[in-house]
Amino acid sequence: MPYPNSIIGVGIMRLTVVLLLLCLLSVSFANDQEQTKQTRVELPGCYIIRCYGSCFRGDKGYDCVLTGRAANFDGNGNPLAVTLHLYLECYVVYFLVQSCCSSGDFSGIGEVEGSVGCFINTGPYEGSCFTYESSCACSDS
Repeated sequence: MPYPNSIIGVGIMRLTVVLLLLCLLSVSFANDQEQTKQTRVELPGCYIIRCYGSCFRGDKGYDCVLTGRAANFDGNGNPLAVTLHLYLECYVVYFLVQSCCSSGDFSGIGEVEGSVGCFINTGPYEGSCFTYESSCACSDS
């Protein structure tokens, strides 16, 4: 400040001190307030943990497999009934297109895992294998 002893300089300093005191009082008052604990409540419902389709070349064709895992817990972490629904569609493309399909339901409490599979006989021929039409779903039951 260019004029520390002037009326304006003294007024600004007093105002600054008053504002600092008000800030300190408000901070200490806020710290004295009772803090309420908030708990996070998650909505219950089943969910898919893993869903993986694959195919493997065997002696006379392709083994196709779909594996899934589902879970269902309430907001407190207690296990609930869950059903895992698996649907597998598998295709092998060589000079022909062949397919197979399989499905299954697996029920349990908390977490459940299951697998379904099918086989495509291609004989000695090899091709490209796909499981992209497959799906995993779950229900609260």
